[in-house]
Amino acid sequence: MFSEQDPLQQHLKKAQADGRFVDSGSILLNPQKALQKFATFGLAKPGFWVLKIVQAAVAVGAPEIRFKFLRKRVVISFGNVGDWQASDVLAMIGEGASCPTRALRHLLIGLVAATGDANKSVVWSCGDDTVLFSKSEVTLSPNRDPSLVTITAHRSDRDTSLDACLTFPLRHVVRQTFHEYKALIDHCDRCPVPLFLDGRELPVRYARTVEDLPQVHPTNESMRKQNLLAVVPFGTEADRESLAYPIDQFATQWERDDDIFCTQFFPTESDKVHGVLCVLDSYTRASEIAYLHDGVFLESVRLLDQTKPNSLRYDLQQLLIHNNYRFALSLCVEASEKDIDLSHFQIRHHQLDEWCLACIPILKMVFERLKELHTLPWKFDRKFPDRELFIRDSSATDVAKLVFAAGISKGLLPLGLLFIGGVAVVQEKWELACQNKHNAGRNEWFEERLDHCLEGLALLQKRYGKPKTSNDILLDSRTENNLVIENEGGSALS
Repeated sequence: MFSEQDPLQQHLKKAQADGRFVDSGSILLNPQKALQKFATFGLAKPGFWVLKIVQAAVAVGAPEIRFKFLRKRVVISFGNVGDWQASDVLAMIGEGASCPTRALRHLLIGLVAATGDANKSVVWSCGDDTVLFSKSEVTLSPNRDPSLVTITAHRSDRDTSLDACLTFPLRHVVRQTFHEYKALIDHCDRCPVPLFLDGRELPVRYARTVEDLPQVHPTNESMRKQNLLAVVPFGTEADRESLAYPIDQFATQWERDDDIFCTQFFPTESDKVHGVLCVLDSYTRASEIAYLHDGVFLESVRLLDQTKPNSLRYDLQQLLIHNNYRFALSLCVEASEKDIDLSHFQIRHHQLDEWCLACIPILKMVFERLKELHTLPWKFDRKFPDRELFIRDSSATDVAKLVFAAGISKGLLPLGLLFIGGVAVVQEKWELACQNKHNAGRNEWFEERLDHCLEGLALLQKRYGKPKTSNDILLDSRTENNLVIENEGGSALS
């Protein structure tokens, strides 16, 4: 038993005594101030309100989205598929009522955030009404075109006085337009709905280039071959949000031929696409997972891990590295609304182990397909630089230009043309000989890498493919790690 002099007993006895009244008061919330604060600090970066409008249009099923960036305003329009009424949207903003659909939630957040940037007022038209919403007034007027949702953000007028020019210079308006435009370019390159910026359609693609991935090694990339090998849409058994697939704007640009080894675009085999996996051959880039939500890119994180041994992410990372070469992965998935935090552009729960496990059978299918084709001549799209043959462009081109100029100046044009033709033929034969010589060695080591990865993937699937029971956990605690994946300087896989 504790004595009465014990400090804990003294503290408990003191806590049981009645408290001393100090003061009383009340807290009042100003809805207008709260709305203004939310408009200013509700989103992570300035200009992100346009992304919420894009998400609203994608979620409601609009056929297209159009942006017009003018000198004093930006105009956004898309089809009123949801039969929205401007007055109802205004009531939801003013009363703080809950939104019945996800698209309306995106729309309300975007409209409120638009008033917090360098905009004097925001006007939206849908249904029968047009609403003008500013910090000083709110007005209603008839709408001329009920079939469209039109949102116009008007920039603040600049006063010509010296004090106004110092407090609100012209660069603030230009910077606001830059933030909005850059947000669309950086975050809407995988939007399933056609998006037009000033009449030009924004190119979209799920396929990633080497330059899109985070760099991990400062190695000179011009000395290494780096290609996009495959793009695979896949579905999972878990109940996940699905991606809109395909977006053919990029895939149709690729040349498909059974007689060459090029990027493989796999068809969709499931009713719903839960992820799109890109497999790249690049040593200087790291694997990543990119999260989308209603057509807008949210964030990307490292898919694999090099800091936690005896884990799936670590073992898969070490498996894809072989003799100073690396297969890099880029996984694109759709994030659910419950996984997104209050910033609207960050993910709460990444579930990276589950996604890595879902990628293992996809990687096995890709590597088996590449093993069938790797002996064919390699011919990747010109969008991806061919850095395997490091041939200087100045070797024949600059010499030909000098000879052509000298031939004109000295009256030796026929001799110059003959020399140019000879240089072109010699260069073509030399490049072909170098290509054939390199193909023989490349096919051999590439097949070795594919065999190494296929063996390792089978072991990883066997080890992590089923839930562990109590006997498995006890066995793992008594035995050493039975899977050895070679690292960058390693030697074997057991």
